[in-house]
Amino acid sequence: MANQYQLAARRRRISYIGGIAVLFVLTLFLRGTVTKGAPALHDLTIDGRAARLEMTELEQQGEAELSGSAVRLLLTGSRGIAISILWISANDKQVKNDWNELDVIVRSITKLQPHFITPWQFQSWNLTYNVSVELDRLNDMYFWIARGINLLAEGERINKRNPDMRYMLAFYYQNKFSVSDKVNTLRCLYQMSCIHPEDRNPDDLLNPDRRTVNADKFLSFCVANPQLVRRLRESTVQLQRPEDVVRFLRENAKVPTRFVPGKRDFSDRTSQFPVLPPTSSIADDDPAPNTEIPDRTSDAVIAARAWFRYSLEPLPPASERPDRAPSAGEYDAAKYRMPKQPMLIIFRQGAPRAQTYIAERLQKEGWMDSSPWVMDLELAPDDGNRWFRDDVSLAPSMHSQEAWTKAYDNWLKHGVDNGLYVKPERLLEYQEQARLFARWRGIGVEMDAPPVSDADMPDDETRLSYKALQTLTYYRQNIQVTQYFNFLYGSEGEMAPDTIRARSLLNRAERYRKAPFTNEVKSRQEYVKAFAAWKEVLRNQINLRMSNDRIQEDLCEAQIDFLRLVTRANTPALRSSYAAITEILNSASPTRVGFPGLPMTFAFDRVSSRLKIDPLPLMGPMDQNDGPDGQPWIREDVRSRVYSRLKIGTPPASPPAIQVAPTPNPATPDIKQ
Repeated sequence: MANQYQLAARRRRISYIGGIAVLFVLTLFLRGTVTKGAPALHDLTIDGRAARLEMTELEQQGEAELSGSAVRLLLTGSRGIAISILWISANDKQVKNDWNELDVIVRSITKLQPHFITPWQFQSWNLTYNVSVELDRLNDMYFWIARGINLLAEGERINKRNPDMRYMLAFYYQNKFSVSDKVNTLRCLYQMSCIHPEDRNPDDLLNPDRRTVNADKFLSFCVANPQLVRRLRESTVQLQRPEDVVRFLRENAKVPTRFVPGKRDFSDRTSQFPVLPPTSSIADDDPAPNTEIPDRTSDAVIAARAWFRYSLEPLPPASERPDRAPSAGEYDAAKYRMPKQPMLIIFRQGAPRAQTYIAERLQKEGWMDSSPWVMDLELAPDDGNRWFRDDVSLAPSMHSQEAWTKAYDNWLKHGVDNGLYVKPERLLEYQEQARLFARWRGIGVEMDAPPVSDADMPDDETRLSYKALQTLTYYRQNIQVTQYFNFLYGSEGEMAPDTIRARSLLNRAERYRKAPFTNEVKSRQEYVKAFAAWKEVLRNQINLRMSNDRIQEDLCEAQIDFLRLVTRANTPALRSSYAAITEILNSASPTRVGFPGLPMTFAFDRVSSRLKIDPLPLMGPMDQNDGPDGQPWIREDVRSRVYSRLKIGTPPASPPAIQVAPTPNPATPDIKQ
């Protein structure tokens, strides 16, 4: 029989084991491991509350990457040394142009630092910008742009609810496919990525002889992809024959795509290109992953718009009252995230700005309204530049009037939601409320609110007045940094039917000017009609005229092209004598169009040539002083800037002496509600 000490030790062991078992079972209940079948009870556990507050590891950090986790565990404390070695090796591979090795090393670095945002952002930028520009072939450049975007998308998937990574994804799409070099070719390659390889197989567009293009099959391809085909033919890509289009499809058949090779199945979301936000965050008018992207939405800026919208989800709610960005402690840090850059009010306007880019792109490519695109515009039946024997017109899948209307709606909603568009009567209320504090401090309500603590305020009424003055200060600052009304009024003016008509006339003139539709006589005629239409638009829409310089720059470039047509002769005598040019213009034909100070004529064929020469220092139709304010339609600083950018010397110093009496400005149009 055991002695009393052994019995006591046995009782202690039993009590310890029992206590451990009780605590273990209690822990299972408290953590929520065994309560998942009872939602009401599970909500009281640690796991349940963490899930409700979005504070689990996956909610806070994103999807786990198992292979990277295993490598990090094996490296233990030497991970920092390994990362440093890999980073140095990556720089060395980039210097040596060893792109494949660089790609492998970059992905190794991100696996070792999956939740450190900087490597994802830096290396994706490096691939998208620094590496891509080193390649001579555009399809190679496009591959590395796509590679960099997919790398950042993978990082965004692993690092959930990070607004900066989502914003940078949107910026890559918008910047590389809107303002970079060879943008038209890059847009074509992007659109090919949206089409299944079987639907753009060049062999399917050929006749049985495998050399000539089948007209019916090629027409079907054009009908399915009008934006792609028009860009290939009329932009700087300039593919003049159907055979050239087939060759382009063949040379770029292996672009990054959204599909599993050899199948109709979609790849993993972050392996697709273009890569898009998760389906749950997609708006009605945005393309979604694992769905077909038609010609209408196969635009990189539309993908950028989707990512811009997605980047707003982790942000604190916007305020309809003009305000500053909230500081730490003024929002729930467990639920919301604040972007590092740019400033919050600019960060929030990414989506409407992208919509403006979409409208401008459609406008530039000639998709003005619902009017169809006439493919072989007035080309003779025997002209070798015709694509089809009969006249073919393609309906637009999307046009700029529709896009501008949507841009206006987006800008207006953005302004209301973020305190940028405040009704005049509401601003007057803020001014009246701010007068008490302004008198107390001896300042005007138009001045910025000075820093004052609550303890220095004489009473609560003065504190409320100070808050109103702060609101006015934030309103003025936010309007200034965002240029909000420039975008709002610009969208409102661009969607008007008169503006669409003026844009259409200008586009038609430019189309007649360029090959293969070159007809200089009709081009000059359309330019004259377009300038007259633009004068009416700018005379009647003062908000559009004053909103920004983009329209003036467009008109200045169009006028330079028009004057090049007028001064096409390249003989020294004509170029050295303004009087000789004027005499020819006045006497070449009885058919004339007059502008104050300079009659113009259409029939100038006998002195024209194909040479692209700088225009003589003539005053064009938009340089006359017949604007609503008695000034030229194009400002002097805009003209100088455009002439300098195009490197064609300096514009005429001043308009002709003939002055036109200014007409009164029209009333400012009301904002549509």
